[in-house]
Formats: sequence, C-alpha cells, structure tokens
Amino acid sequence: MEALKSYLERVNALLRVNFLFVIAFIIVLLSIAPCYILGQDVVIRVHDTFDSYFIWYKVLTDSNMLFAGQLDTVPIIMDGLPRLVYGSEFNVLLWLYVIFDPFTAYVFNLTAMRVVGFVGMYLLLKNHFLKEEKHIIIILGVAICFAILPLYPPGGLSVSSLPLALYAFLNIRANKATKTDWLILVLIPLYASIIFSYLFFLMMMGLLWLWDVLRYRDWGLKLFGATALMTVVFILVEYRLVLGVFFGEGFVSHRTEFELTGSSIPESLAKGLKNFIQGQYHAPSLHGLIIVFAVVFAVALILLSRIDHAKIPLLILGLGGIVGMFGLVILFGYDYTTRVMNTVLSLILFGSFYPLSVILTIGFIGCLILLLFLLTKRYETIRVSIRENYDSLKMLALLLGMSALFSLWYGLWSSILLVPWKEEFFILRTIQLSRIHWLHPLLWYILFAVSLSVINNTKSLNFKDIEFGKVIVLVLIIIQLVVLLPNNWEMAATPVDAHQRITYREFHAEDLFQQIEDDIGLSQESYRIINIGFHPTVSQYNGFYTLDGYFNNYPLEYKYRFRNIIGYELAKDTQLQDYFDNWGSRCYIMTAELGLDFFCTKDRGLVINNLELNITAMNEMNVSYVFSAVNITNYADSNLQFNGLYQHSESVWDIYLYELI
Repeated sequence: MEALKSYLERVNALLRVNFLFVIAFIIVLLSIAPCYILGQDVVIRVHDTFDSYFIWYKVLTDSNMLFAGQLDTVPIIMDGLPRLVYGSEFNVLLWLYVIFDPFTAYVFNLTAMRVVGFVGMYLLLKNHFLKEEKHIIIILGVAICFAILPLYPPGGLSVSSLPLALYAFLNIRANKATKTDWLILVLIPLYASIIFSYLFFLMMMGLLWLWDVLRYRDWGLKLFGATALMTVVFILVEYRLVLGVFFGEGFVSHRTEFELTGSSIPESLAKGLKNFIQGQYHAPSLHGLIIVFAVVFAVALILLSRIDHAKIPLLILGLGGIVGMFGLVILFGYDYTTRVMNTVLSLILFGSFYPLSVILTIGFIGCLILLLFLLTKRYETIRVSIRENYDSLKMLALLLGMSALFSLWYGLWSSILLVPWKEEFFILRTIQLSRIHWLHPLLWYILFAVSLSVINNTKSLNFKDIEFGKVIVLVLIIIQLVVLLPNNWEMAATPVDAHQRITYREFHAEDLFQQIEDDIGLSQESYRIINIGFHPTVSQYNGFYTLDGYFNNYPLEYKYRFRNIIGYELAKDTQLQDYFDNWGSRCYIMTAELGLDFFCTKDRGLVINNLELNITAMNEMNVSYVFSAVNITNYADSNLQFNGLYQHSESVWDIYLYELI
C-alpha cells in the first residue's frame, strides 16, 4: 500500500510540473476523437487515399505476399500486379494493416501522426529555438497547431516526424546527442517515405553540413555520419524502389508514356505563388493568413518598436490585423480568403502586364531594402533594435527565404523550361522533385513560433499596464486553432471533389456488396469484373477481382490491353483520351457521358444512354460482370445482361449488376 501511495505521489508531482503539456496533449487527442467515437461513420476523404493507397495496403496484406519476389503477381487489382509496385514490407504503416482491421489501422495511423507531430515540434522548439521558460505557451500552442494539421495519411510520418528528425540532427550537430537521437534517425525511415519528404530533408541536412565545413572549417563528422546513416537506412527499407529505379523493374512502366507538356513561365510562377500562399493539399500548412501576418508583424516590430511615435500604429496594426483576420475567417472561411488573396496577387503580378509587373515589383522591393539601409544608417534606434533581435531576424529571413524558394521550385517544376531535362533523364519523370514543398509545414510552424516569440518579447506594445504583446500572441494561436480544428484530411479536399462528404461505412458498403457476392454464388477469384461510375477500390475492398484500378506504376502492356475495352468511349471525348493516354494511372472504365466523374452516388440519379464498350476486348480479358453505379439503358448493345439492382440504406451507391453474355 505504501509503495502504491508513493507511486501515485510521484505521478501527481509529475502532472503538476507538466500540467500545461498534459492539457496540450489532451487537445491533440481530442482532435482525433471523432474517429474513435463515430467509428466507421466518420467522414472520410476519398481522393488519393481510399481510391488508392488504402486498398493497396489491404490487398497486399490479404494476399499474404508481403515478402514475395519483385515480379511475383499480387492478385485482385488490375488482374494482378507485380509485387514490387506495392512498396516495401519494412513499413510500419503496412504492418498496421497486417495487425489490425483496415479501419483501425487507418485511425491508429492518424493518431500516431498527431502524437509524433506534437512531441517532435515541442522538443524542437523547446531545445533549439525558444529555450526560455517564458515561451512555454508559444511552444505548446505551435506544437498543437502543427500536430493537428490535415496531413496526408498514406504518407505516415513523412511530414509529422520532420520536427523530431530535425531535433535529433541539431542535437548531433551541437554535440549534445544521446542514444535516443541516433535511435530516432534509425526508426523514422520505417514509418516515413523518402520520396515524399525525406529525400529533400536529407538534402537540407547535407547542405547544413557543407555550410559548417565552409563557414566554420568544421568537418562535423557526426552530422555527416547522421545524414549518411539515415540515408542508408532509407535505402535498405526502400530496397524494392531502389532496385526498380536503378536496375530495372522487369517490365516497361506506363509512366514512360506520361506526356511532358510544360506550363508557360507566367503560369508556373502563378502556381508557385499559389503554393506560397495556400500550400498544397498533400502537405498542407494552412499558413496563408495568420502565420504570414505574424511574420510580417514580427518584422515590423523589430524595425520600428524603438521609435516612440510608432507605438500606436504598431498597436493598431496588431489589434486591427487580428480583428480583420478573425472576421475574414468567420465570414468567408480560411480557404476562400486565401484563394482570393492568391487570385488578386496573381492578376497583379502575372496578368496582362507581365513581365513589367514583376520588374516593377522587384524594383519596389529593392527600393524598400535601400530605404531600410538608409534608415538604419541614420537612426540609431533602428540599428539597436536590429542588433537586439538579430538572431530572430536572421532566422525569419532564412526560413521565409527557404519557403519562397521551395514554392518557386514547385511552380517551375511544371514549366516548359524543364521539359528537355525530363525528356533526357527518365529518372526526373519518375521522382517528383517538386515534392520539396512537403517541407513547408516544418518551415512555416518554426516561422510561426519565432514570430510569436518576437511579439511576446516586445515591451513597446505594453500600454497602460496591459502587455498587448502577450495578448496578441495568445489570440493569434487561438485564431490559427480556429482555422485548424475544423480541418482534417477529409475536409482538405480540392474543389473538384468537395461533394464527396461521405462516411467510411457508406463508401465501402460492405453489406450491399455481400448481397452481390451471395447472388453471384461463385468463388470471387474465379471471375473478373469492371466498374462504372465509382472507384474500383470499393469492389476490391469487398474481395472482388477487378480488371480496372488506380496505380502509379504498372505495365504499359496492360494499359494497351485495357484501352481496347474503352477505346470507343475515349474517341468520343478528347479530354478523356488525353487523360488516359497521356497519364493513365487511373485505369478505369471511362465513358463520354460521365466524363471524369467517378463518384456517381445514388442521390444523383445519373444515367448512361449510349455506352459503347469493345465486346471482343472484354471477352479477351475474361470480363464476367459489370458493376455500375448508374443505370445503363442500352446495356444490350455491349452484350450485357441485366441481373438486378442492389440497394442498401448504409451504402452511398446503388449498384446495377450486368453480366457479359
């Protein structure tokens, strides 16, 4: 009894010391609570998750072929695909699907992303950026914000672990590393992707090492060794990818026919500007309003806070900016506001006056820099303020510059300038180097923390015994949480699929597809199906072997065979033809009447009146059944027989079952 009492006292003491940390951690957990409370009735985001990666993990797990050879065939999707295209078996995310049912694995993955994101950002800020205890609210607030970002679930810890990785690297660089830091570098590759983010992160660490060598004449063998170690572990984990890229995949990939069209320079620059303001939904940072304002306000404080007559204007800027941003978020929403910002700036910079508008903008910025230089020479107060805040100003400039360069590169990657390079080097078509923008969440939230610390430290904002700096910091964190808390991966949808607000249970419709399986009455592996009007992953999830599917790497020969089935429909619509022939990762049954609509839910009442499929090609590929989410009125023209309409209250689909005769 005494031992238990002593233990409880230690726990109580620990909680008292870390009370704020515990509260912050609970907030992070509450953000994922709907998945635990609602279960399979939680709303999901389909695009690039449940139409692709989610089912790949499930199919590979169900096939018991995790350790199969590179070219061994994994069944169900697209009549069977080589094992190598499914990625490494040394992936924690995949093993979640081995250990748990698919939905539980999905939720555990989201939970791990948020917990690791919170802990990593907390450790990074507390130990390397904001070491003073007075910044604890900022550290915890920014860590919460980073943790609940609507990050891309199939990426695992690719983004959420970046602060933790940087924390370990900076410890090693400062010769303060423990065994835990080295262990972090070894474990992260097991739950993150080198092609999504860590290729670029490791490049940054390599550049940091090179900077130390050139600037300080310090060879930094530990930092170099840490970078090399993590790189080697990633290569070992992703051995299937490495073997495929450098030693051939054993088949000609459909990726060889990707069309290499480039955007014009103004279009590419506008795309980069959009990325700088709005981010990109696979690695969203949702920084374009509150965090950008915090950075601008922090810089203004550094430059002007010691000028007496600037006190009131700075207070007006801070408080007025907060009121304005909060009003915009409440009235119009964050997404709409940032879209308008991007549209206006794009028109000004890259509209009809381009490139004159860009030249004038660069000239204007140059004049501002010159004016600032002259002011610092003339006014001692500005020089003193810059000296006092030099480290913060330098950090803000560095991080903001890196963010801008990454966005610029993201835009230029799709420009006509790089088309010749992509034509010359196939690896540039295989590896998306534009994904450097996946580092943006890390950069923007460090920027947010540093900016808030500047605002928090500025005594010139004190007015009549009220420390407005602390008030502004707290309110900025709260407004950013107002932006983030309603957002999750499901809500971070692109406008084209914003209507896809359905639940996990409704999407997969297990009871409905069980009825279909029972009525067909044959072993599922004994026949093949194709799907119309909905994602084939729904059928695949329910155990049906499909000839259609979505994969980012599969044999070109299969693309040609499948195209024969839909050739007549592609000929009716140049957009469909371009979509399939020049990309083709969605190897779907496409129809001219539906276009690129793969979400024909039962409430929409859609109909196909003139379906033209190649009957000979369907027979050659052994099509037995067609599952359609829409009524096909001329089904007999494609040698189909109508076998029944299947409906269920917990399904978002009505499925029309047709049999090839």
